[in-house]
Amino acid sequence: MNYIKKIGHNFIFLIISDVISQLLSFIFLIWLIKYLGPYEFGIYSTSTAFISIFIVFVDLGLNVYVVREMSKNVNLTNNYISNAISIKIILGIITFIMIVISANIIDYPYETIVLIYIMGLFVLINPLNDLFYSVYKAHQEMEYFAIGKILIVIIKLIGIYIIININLSLITFAYLYIISAFIVLLYNIAITKIKYTLPKPKFDFIFLKKQIKDALPFTIIIIMIRVHQHIDKIMISKMVPDANQAVGWYNVAYTLIMALYFIPTITGQVLFPILSKQKDSNDIIIKYFLKYMLILAMPIGIGTTLLAKDIILLFFNLEYINSVLPLQILVWSTVLLYIHAPFERILEAQNHQNLVAKTMILCVICNISLNFLLIPSYSYIGASISTTITELFLLLIIIYYYKNVGYNINKEILLILPRIIVVSLLMGIFIYYFSYFNLIFIILLSTIIYTFGLLLSKVINQEDIYILQTILK
Repeated sequence: MNYIKKIGHNFIFLIISDVISQLLSFIFLIWLIKYLGPYEFGIYSTSTAFISIFIVFVDLGLNVYVVREMSKNVNLTNNYISNAISIKIILGIITFIMIVISANIIDYPYETIVLIYIMGLFVLINPLNDLFYSVYKAHQEMEYFAIGKILIVIIKLIGIYIIININLSLITFAYLYIISAFIVLLYNIAITKIKYTLPKPKFDFIFLKKQIKDALPFTIIIIMIRVHQHIDKIMISKMVPDANQAVGWYNVAYTLIMALYFIPTITGQVLFPILSKQKDSNDIIIKYFLKYMLILAMPIGIGTTLLAKDIILLFFNLEYINSVLPLQILVWSTVLLYIHAPFERILEAQNHQNLVAKTMILCVICNISLNFLLIPSYSYIGASISTTITELFLLLIIIYYYKNVGYNINKEILLILPRIIVVSLLMGIFIYYFSYFNLIFIILLSTIIYTFGLLLSKVINQEDIYILQTILK
């Protein structure tokens, strides 16, 4: 059970760091949204979405590929990283030029373009941070990755506190975006130099050619994921009246549901190196990965749907009341993501990344097509519906590919799924009839009810408790 202990070690570091960073990020988000208002927050959201789509061209799937390959042979760390740094520096410069040209072609307003120009410098810095994080993941020393995540949020939080108190303009948030990434880059350089060997850029053309070729499916996957996550904001910004406000309302809801992504993301990051090299344990790991994602997904979907208005008003104000309906719709895209994440990780870890890439291409085509149909008539509500339908489409395709390569969904999962749904619905009935209670109080009570329901229905059994105890030890 050594792999369980290793999972526990890394998971605890990541979960603690992510809870801290998510909490601090949420405080940052609340301050940002309240300070800017829907209109300026819409401009900020459009700019960050624009940069987020382009930044994947600096990655080329190298981060995931490097983690997988170094997990198999950590002695090649310096060779992989040295070549990857060279690629990222060149691609960063090319991508920044692409950002400048594209922003002018789309013909955004002057304020948005200036914000995009400054934030565009992010593509020269942060991809290097991600590369260093890949080293930590491959060596399964997640504590350094965890510290980096917390550090960047702390810097942003200090920055926004200063900006609000001095009453600076929207443009200063773009500079904060860059400064925080640069400071974390210095941290990563220092850790890598002390802990490992600080790699220097080099060009081994044969090695580079193999890296780029082998990483291509991961490149496609990451590009498609980023397009899927951000194209809706860009399309809203160009397709509806009062676009900045519409993007602001939509992105408040989208940011809240994105905060829920951290659990499958962390679990996938911890398990990926192990899935890549311990094939004999994959069936056991994937069974529990899927089981626990289902246990978490259903109450999140039902609870957020019923409490969406209270959540928006608790953290924001009446200016963002229009974010309630998109939150109620988008939370179900998160439920679907929790379910399909385990299937994606096992396919990627076992060299079936081509299938995941095909899936993501189909999903992006589906998402953009639905956006063209729904956004002109239903604005940001249409984008919410489009995102959720696309996630359902993704789940169906990924399960098809998963079974097609010879894997089967564990029968135990199929047996406990109805019980999870019933317990979740009972929790939902409680929330519905007692929704007048204080929001925090009702969340705590419904969590207790749901947990007891899982124990009574034997969804959680002695084996699950043993695994939890092993991880905590």
